[in-house]
Parts: sequence; C-alpha cells; structure tokens
Amino acid sequence: MAREMINEIDIEKVVGGSIVFSPDHTTCGLNNNSQFKVNDYDAVISYIAANWKTMGEKDILRNLKAQGLITKL
Repeated sequence: MAREMINEIDIEKVVGGSIVFSPDHTTCGLNNNSQFKVNDYDAVISYIAANWKTMGEKDILRNLKAQGLITKL
C-alpha cells in the first residue's frame, strides 16, 4: 500500500471543515479549536486520512481520544 501525503489544503477537504485545527496544530475540535489538545499531529492526520470515508467526525474524534492522540480540554 502506498503512503499518501496530505498537505494543508487537502486536510480541509478530508475533514470537510468540521474538524478544525488551530494554526499551530496544538488544538482541534468540531468547529472549535479549543476542544482537544493534539498530542501527536502526524498520527492524527494519518488516522483522519485512513478513516474519513468510513467514519464521521465525531467517531474519528472519539477514536483519536481513546488512542491517546488527542486529549479533552
């Protein structure tokens, strides 16, 4: 399986604008940048890229939290 690089423009397409990252990528959330602390930005982006077609944003965030990739603020 080939790896796929995602740039900032593609991230907006992948998340449909609902999962929003702060400019410094330290926080994210559903239409609100202060809901979760991002613990591993690269892993979060990889997870979103792998699952955006089969999962909704709430499920993605729930799973990222369960994996420790983000932390509720």
